Amino acid sequence: MFEAIVRAQVTAIACSKPTDLDLLSVRWICSDIAVGLVTLGIVVFLATLTV
Repeated sequence: MFEAIVRAQVTAIACSKPTDLDLLSVRWICSDIAVGLVTLGIVVFLATLTV
């Protein structure tokens, strides 16, 4: 189970544009959100299905 702050950061990323994290996608997909959280150092690992 993730802390509330991690859940809030997932929501914040999902509400942002992928280009804000230098991704070429037009829309977010779960795997991009998972990679984004790991890249930002918010989590060490996050499975796509968890997102």
